[in-house]
Amino acid sequence: MPIFGITASSNMSTKLTDFYQIATTTATGSTADVTFSSIPQDYTHLQLRMIIKGHTGNTNNTQIRFNSDTASNYSWHYVRGTGSAANSSAGSTQSGMQIGNHPSTAVASAFAVFVVDILDYKDTNKFKTIRSLSGYDLNNTDGVVALFSGNWRSTSAVSTIRIFPGADSFGQYSSFQLYGIKA
Repeated sequence: MPIFGITASSNMSTKLTDFYQIATTTATGSTADVTFSSIPQDYTHLQLRMIIKGHTGNTNNTQIRFNSDTASNYSWHYVRGTGSAANSSAGSTQSGMQIGNHPSTAVASAFAVFVVDILDYKDTNKFKTIRSLSGYDLNNTDGVVALFSGNWRSTSAVSTIRIFPGADSFGQYSSFQLYGIKA
């Protein structure tokens, strides 16, 4: 029976994409940043999956940079909701891209979750675009969900990714995984 104009057959492949784990790391204590380097150029896109909390009592922005580029070559924007309010913001000519917020140590078991897609990371004929979905909940009292997007205004292939907090450090058990996607 056709579904949305597609007729399925028994020999039709349903495989659309493949995810391949490239690297993973977990903080055993406080860490200032996480860097994935020597990223293979074998994939179409990259995806970061992260579970993060801060080391201090401050809620903080989680940011990303590519290839050690600290120049003002990044832009980002977001829309965020807390259950009782929504807001948005943007930044241009930045030295890194914001990709979400992570909670402080105020609630010991609270971690933020992130899924960050880095599109066309190896294409040398276009700027790099990211999209990030993130969120956390602090014991059902103060939750946040956010959608970020941004770009790195460089045509260089991404070979290094640095993830870092604005003015904090990542707390123990924060976990970072990098996947390659073959489309």
